[in-house]
Amino acid sequence: MIINAQSLNALRTGFRTDFQGAVASVEKMSDRVATEVPSTSKSNTYGWMKDLPGMREWIGPRVLHNLSENSYVLTNKPFEMTVSVKRDDIEDDDLGQYSLMFSMMGESAGSLPEELVFDALKNGFTNECFDGQPFFDTDHPITDEAGADTTYSNFGGGSSTPWFLLSTKRKLKPIIRQRRKPVTFVSKDNPEDENVFHNAQFVYGADARY
Repeated sequence: MIINAQSLNALRTGFRTDFQGAVASVEKMSDRVATEVPSTSKSNTYGWMKDLPGMREWIGPRVLHNLSENSYVLTNKPFEMTVSVKRDDIEDDDLGQYSLMFSMMGESAGSLPEELVFDALKNGFTNECFDGQPFFDTDHPITDEAGADTTYSNFGGGSSTPWFLLSTKRKLKPIIRQRRKPVTFVSKDNPEDENVFHNAQFVYGADARY
């Protein structure tokens, strides 16, 4: 294959198609247990979670609910995956192996949100949630309708294999999946790029922030 702008553009398009097709093919299970919240900054603050009220019978003045002073902050983290394609393989048109590689790369990128959600669920016995307690705990603090401080439990205890009973039909599901930047396919495949000049490799990657 002659390496020029046209052939590299066609190659990039093919790799991106393999990648995006695999991303789209990943079965999305996390939507059942997670609410996706878009993010436009380094982190999101959820000050309302601790004091989210329910409807009450209106007797006397309205009861005001303020945002909790103990706000819950989720900071976005960057993720990446990068691969290289040898210039010799392009020149020799030996590219069959790379189609599978980019498909596997797409599967990995598409699975990332799923892994983050279910890792959060699995680690809920130790990781803190919005009230400073582990997500699954026996004494979450709460204020009842009468204004008295009390606690509630969402953990049955025990040390055997855990099972989960989740309310998945409400607007706010048990887990928040925060998306700052969806997975994006990127490339450094200009023949003048340093990676090509020094290492004879064209570089392709994916990155995201969640």
